[in-house]
Amino acid sequence: MARHASWRAGGRTRYYSEAHSAIQALALAAWAMERNLPLLWVGRGTNLLVRDAGYPGLLVSHRAQAWRLEDHGDSALLHVEAGSPMAGLARRITRMGWAGLVWAEGLPGSVGGAVVGNAGCYGGDVATSLVSAELLLGGQVVTWPVERFGFGYRMSVLKRGGEAERRGGEASERGEEGESGRGGDVDSGSGEEAESGGAEAHPASRIPH
Repeated sequence: MARHASWRAGGRTRYYSEAHSAIQALALAAWAMERNLPLLWVGRGTNLLVRDAGYPGLLVSHRAQAWRLEDHGDSALLHVEAGSPMAGLARRITRMGWAGLVWAEGLPGSVGGAVVGNAGCYGGDVATSLVSAELLLGGQVVTWPVERFGFGYRMSVLKRGGEAERRGGEASERGEEGESGRGGDVDSGSGEEAESGGAEAHPASRIPH
């Protein structure tokens, strides 16, 4: 895992793959379930520490990055997939004249990881930007409103250990942070996603003009 984590350290994973769409993510989750393999979802590998012993199952890096902005005049709703780089997204939206993600300009990692860990800086965080998210739980895609995430300081119910698979985004997170089966060989901090079972987050963030 040294090639896939910002620390450039960590043992081997039994299986590694990347999901570039929701369809691929669903197929990988089904593949792991059929083989009774532990499944761990990660984003960009920031704030991710992997033990030298590695991971005994399937580790998937969620790379889906599609996004769409709904302009409502004085406000907007942003739909983003979980694999989108958080800082790059914030800079792009800011250049378009929207201020709602300015706080995330220097945030490492992906949207999905940011949702899982309620990442934040400069006085802002995911909890105050997220509207809802779509998660993959037990093979079913479900939508959670922001209230259901139980956000606290750099914390959410997903990070505490829930079941989900994520697509990713800031407000309508279809994958931005969920998990489905936590494996004990990987430790993750607050900023980047290290979901263990699959959270397909497709977040959409509400941004004031």
